[in-house]
Amino acid sequence: MKKRTISILLVVLLAVSLASCARGRNNTINNDNAQIRSQENLRQDIQRQDNNIRQYNNEKPDNRQLEDFGSYFLTDENYTDGRAVPYQNFEAVGAIDALELFIANDAAFRVYMYESFDELRRAQQRYPTTVGRWPFNGRFAIDTNDPYALYLFGNYNNEGIQ
Repeated sequence: MKKRTISILLVVLLAVSLASCARGRNNTINNDNAQIRSQENLRQDIQRQDNNIRQYNNEKPDNRQLEDFGSYFLTDENYTDGRAVPYQNFEAVGAIDALELFIANDAAFRVYMYESFDELRRAQQRYPTTVGRWPFNGRFAIDTNDPYALYLFGNYNNEGIQ
């Protein structure tokens, strides 16, 4: 009798364990499906934003030159002790030119110029760990973590600051 009771308890325990495992697997599948859907939604949002950016940049030709960015940054009151020098390794990221700016606290950042906005987008796809992560403004990209430089860079348009 004892053996039978213990056997029945073990079978019940095993059944409960298997049932809870199956429930956990269904939750995992549901979570995976939700992640796939959210990734697809994110991809669609990025595509929509990319199309909007492309339309804006194609409507308005970017006549700015690299020197414009250098002058713009170096005339700002926070960067009055700075200097700009050509950066030679611009071809490594598909750019046609680059400028390295040294600012008052001896920090440096680089502004890269591409042939066109479409060329910049191609470089972002070819170099996702560098150019793909850099903020861009028209056909220009900036490599910096300096928040003020990013602010100035983002607000500079064809007519100067917005």
